[in-house]
Amino acid sequence: MDRLKLLIPILLLMLLTPALAVDSRTVTDDLGRNVTITGVPNRIVCICPSCTEIAYSLGLGDKVVGVDKYSDYPPEVVKKQFIGNCWKPDPEEVASLKPDLVIMYSFMGKGDPSVKQLEDAGLTVIALHPGNLSDVFKDIILVGEATGKVEEANALVSSLQNRLNEIESLVSQAEDRPKVYIESYYPPPWTFGPGSWVDQLIKLAGGENAFGDAKSPWVKTTDEEVIARRPEIIVSLMGMSHYATLEDFEKRTGWSSIPAVKDKKVYVMDANLLERPGPRLIDGLESLAKLIHPELFKNESTSTYFISTKELEASPKTLSVPGPVEIGLTILRAAKNETLTVSSSQTGPEFEGDLTPLAYVKVGFSYPEGNVFAIRIKYVEERLKGMGIDESSLRLYRWNGTDWVPMCSCLNRTGDYVEALATTPGYFALAGHRESQQISMPTWLFAVILIVAVAVSVLGTYEACRAKARG
Repeated sequence: MDRLKLLIPILLLMLLTPALAVDSRTVTDDLGRNVTITGVPNRIVCICPSCTEIAYSLGLGDKVVGVDKYSDYPPEVVKKQFIGNCWKPDPEEVASLKPDLVIMYSFMGKGDPSVKQLEDAGLTVIALHPGNLSDVFKDIILVGEATGKVEEANALVSSLQNRLNEIESLVSQAEDRPKVYIESYYPPPWTFGPGSWVDQLIKLAGGENAFGDAKSPWVKTTDEEVIARRPEIIVSLMGMSHYATLEDFEKRTGWSSIPAVKDKKVYVMDANLLERPGPRLIDGLESLAKLIHPELFKNESTSTYFISTKELEASPKTLSVPGPVEIGLTILRAAKNETLTVSSSQTGPEFEGDLTPLAYVKVGFSYPEGNVFAIRIKYVEERLKGMGIDESSLRLYRWNGTDWVPMCSCLNRTGDYVEALATTPGYFALAGHRESQQISMPTWLFAVILIVAVAVSVLGTYEACRAKARG
């Protein structure tokens, strides 16, 4: 009997220990709400593209069970279950996914009824409502704390902050701050005012916001007002509801008198890099700095192009990219109408062994999957001789995130270039060995591969058109 009395407390302690060991923590979201989260969330719903991108950047992609219909990055997001309304999510629709945690962007801020409706449905919700870049960094930490990814969140913010510091250091050398107008919609013209993170990004990139003295963060203005402010640089954001090129601005009444239009300093940029308050804002900042102060990026050049799938149905699109080295891109297939960004530089991830890089190229599509393109990088024979590189060893390489992987490339000695086919955007480099190694593909073989790729692209377009006609 005495032994039984002794065992009872021990058994009770053993039964209670798992319950006591369950991780429970309270975080404070951007609306000032204290949210208690029990355990590590295994089923997450993200409502707004920026929330989705933060979750994926922390390695939570496999735990995301639902996203809003506008979330399209990274590419694998499109395979997730979509919910309908991003601005006013349906509590029943979200609850049907049985999430442990809902991460949402609040468009209204404190007192947002959508947040309360989700809470009333018995869901655990953290709401994000950043106002500037610092707030975005805090939100990344917040999501990390809520999901058990604190270490990953701190590492990501540290990396983003280092990149920000490097850009600030470079921009501090600028001799002027040109007036910049960023257009997100037309007509009428919509732009960004003080209190928005885009206004902050313009300043960090070394520019002066043409509407920096407006009365609100989001500005609905007029043609006359934009013309009167005479911006020196115009950045046209390409998104779902807006796309305008230099030619479009020149056609607008009175706009040809604006210095930016007159000097042809009108640039198209992926709207998602500036409008989504997530990790890619630093990519947007870097692109913006290169547009505003190209003189500070002497060893790097960035060009942006619009790719029309309708034009590709007729023939591939060939682009010549200016920069430290001559680059050519032939777009054989694009997933949809999208923005293509190409950056060339003389620096990048290091090569191992006796491989010596000659040029680096970064290719980015706004929709990374479903593209086929040929990349061509030219070289100068005299430079090869000076560096002791064997011309026959030249080859294109692709960076997989940790190592340089050799591509099936073609060396053209007559044209002094190396070319390869690619289906995935990212970092590419032209490199060669100091010792003679015949590793390049014969030109005829590359030509055969290129012809096959074009044929496949044309056939795919033909089948798509037939399917559309049948539908």
